[in-house]
Amino acid sequence: MPAFFFCLVYDGFMAGVFFGKCYIINRRSFMLGNLQVGDCIRIDGKHLLVYGDATKIETYSCIEKHGSSVQLLLTDPPYNVNYSGTKRKNRRQLINDNLGDRYTEFLTRLLDNAARVMNPGASYYVFMASSSITELYAACDAAELYRSSLLLWIKNHFVLSFADYKVKHECIQCGWKRGATHKFYDPKNLSTVFNYPKPTRSKEHPTMKPIPLVKELIQYSSMPGDIVLDPCSGSGTTMLAAQEFGRRCYMIEIDLEYIHSIIYRYLYFNPGAVIEITQ
Repeated sequence: MPAFFFCLVYDGFMAGVFFGKCYIINRRSFMLGNLQVGDCIRIDGKHLLVYGDATKIETYSCIEKHGSSVQLLLTDPPYNVNYSGTKRKNRRQLINDNLGDRYTEFLTRLLDNAARVMNPGASYYVFMASSSITELYAACDAAELYRSSLLLWIKNHFVLSFADYKVKHECIQCGWKRGATHKFYDPKNLSTVFNYPKPTRSKEHPTMKPIPLVKELIQYSSMPGDIVLDPCSGSGTTMLAAQEFGRRCYMIEIDLEYIHSIIYRYLYFNPGAVIEITQ
């Protein structure tokens, strides 16, 4: 029998009912029962969050059970730069972010599995560092994902480093799955450059993307009711953006702490949400 959580957020604390017992907990102690790899979490009956490794085919079994194909892939995988947060509480090593020569294989498996559940002609956006763009190109080609344009997200300040030229942008590769004509839902004459400030606070995840940027991409390449897939869901930014525009979001996350962050962020913006854990 699935477990249900009925939750409210009030003044930084969550209160709810779990198997008939009341509890009040803060976000750091928020636990989703005895969550196991492969478990599928339904959020408000429309979004899905799978606890597992997106490079493994079996992780997608929960998504495939729901019988609907994906119309948009939007994800932000690790950049293979061995990044950790700059602030003390964010100083956790990201999983799969220091793979060296195995990084191309990681991206290929990630995108190939995602492509299996995408409709022909479904669009995609993949965030990436310029230093790893060659590996991303190889992975897209192997997964039969047509590479259309390389977009740039320009931040409000650069990254501190010893380089001669400081990096102030991140790349977003876009395109679509081969096999059908893709759809684009916005007037022409858009540029390849998007100017958005970095989130002022990134306590849930060290590489959070701005929600307005993600919302803009979702609007251009999907319709209300469509499924948006994010197999590297981090802190759930894609779901929050999809929720605002009436899309459904199917997510995969390998890090249990970020699973908690995703649920917490959703509950913060959607008090009273119903969270169901299934096998």
